[in-house]
Order: sequence, then C-alpha cells, then structure tokens
Amino acid sequence: MKRHRVMLRIGTAFICALLLGRSASALQLVPETEKRTFSEISFDKNNFKQLSIDEARRECGDKLLARISLIDSAASLRDPQRDEMTIAGQIDIHRFFAQYAAVKRTMRFRGLSKNEWAAQYSRVEVEMRPLRERFQGGLHDDASLLTKACKSILDKQQQARVEDFFQQRAKATYSDYIRVTLAYVDRTVPLTTRQRSRITELILLHTDPPKSYGLEFNPVFTVLSKMSEIETELLGEFSDEEWVIMTQVLRAGRLKAK
Repeated sequence: MKRHRVMLRIGTAFICALLLGRSASALQLVPETEKRTFSEISFDKNNFKQLSIDEARRECGDKLLARISLIDSAASLRDPQRDEMTIAGQIDIHRFFAQYAAVKRTMRFRGLSKNEWAAQYSRVEVEMRPLRERFQGGLHDDASLLTKACKSILDKQQQARVEDFFQQRAKATYSDYIRVTLAYVDRTVPLTTRQRSRITELILLHTDPPKSYGLEFNPVFTVLSKMSEIETELLGEFSDEEWVIMTQVLRAGRLKAK
C-alpha cells in the first residue's frame, strides 16, 4: 500500500511536469502571424546608440556647444557671432529630428505580425540608415547650416584660422586611428617599426581624413578601406608573402566599412 502511494505521487508529479513543460513551450512559441505591439522606445534607442529621443537631442546640443567652443578657440568669436552660430546649429538639430519624426510617422507599431514588422523595418531602414550615420558622425558637418553660416558670420582671417584648425585636428585624429589600425594589422601581418612609419606616411600623403569613421564608429575598417585605395603605393612596403595576406585584410576592411 505504501509502495502504491509512492508510485502514485511519482506519477502525479510526472504528469504535472509534462503539463507545465507543455504550457511553457506553448508560451515560448509565438505564431509568426500573431498581431502584437512593438516598442517605439526600443526603436529609437536602436537608432540613437541606446539613447532616448530626449537624450539624443541633449547630446546633439552638447556637441553643438563643444563645436562652437572649438571655433571660438581658433577665431576668438564676438558675442553676436557666437549667438548667430548657436541659432544656426540649433536649426540643424531641429531639422534633423523633424526628418527623423517624418520617417517614423510612416511606420506602424501596433497590430503587426512579426513578419509584417520585419518587412516594414526593411523598407524604412533605407531612410533610417543615413539618419543614423549622420547622428553618429555629428550633425554639424560640412553640409550643415552651421558650417555654411560660418562663411558669412566670420571674416576672412577668422575663416582661415578655423579651416586650418579643423584640418590639423582631423589629421591628428586620422593619425591616431592609423596607429590603431596598424596595431590591428600587426596581429595578422607582423610589422617592423620602419614599416609602420612608412605606411603611416603614405596613407597621410595619398589619402584625406575621412568625414566619419563608419556607422558603428569602428575606425579600423574605415582606415583599411582608405588603405585599399592606395594599394599600388603600399605594395612596395610588403614582401610577396605578406602582400597576399594583406590584400585579404584590406578587402575585409573595405567590405565592413560599407
């Protein structure tokens, strides 16, 4: 009798486990056609480096102030000039987020199946990717209203000083990223000190600093892509065996930089 009760308990526990397991599986398997609501907050964060819309706006505002501060350090701005630049930069920010909102309004976040969401996301990605790249690269680039306004706000001497300042800054940043990239290359193709120095010299001589360093801000792939543009100049710095491997590294960098 005692054995019978023990077996009954084991059997009951087994059946419960099966039922619970089946329930858990049923909860995990969501039909592809089931309608659901997708998170707008998560969508925004995917486009703004895990920042909310408000946080992304604040970051753009902080970058604007930092850029005007750099211009001031080069050109010694007068108060009216600084005010005009601030307004121009704020217009850039407003236009960008208005453009983002316009694209986002074409989307639905409720009542979509997983497949419908994926199809919609693929369609919108064509317009979202350039916006994401611009946000990560900075809104106040050469095409911005701020940069264009500087030409009318600054006098010729100030313009010359600002242009030289940012050229030197871009070159210094480029040199730093070249050094990082050659350290990456060194793991596959060991480089001598002379090779590093000569390759850096050739890259700086024959290529211009990039406007940005890729969507995910991985400078290595961007610099490798730049190096692939001057393979003829770089060829003489490698042995035949090294160059076979190096061409594969450059090809991979060019593909990942896109």
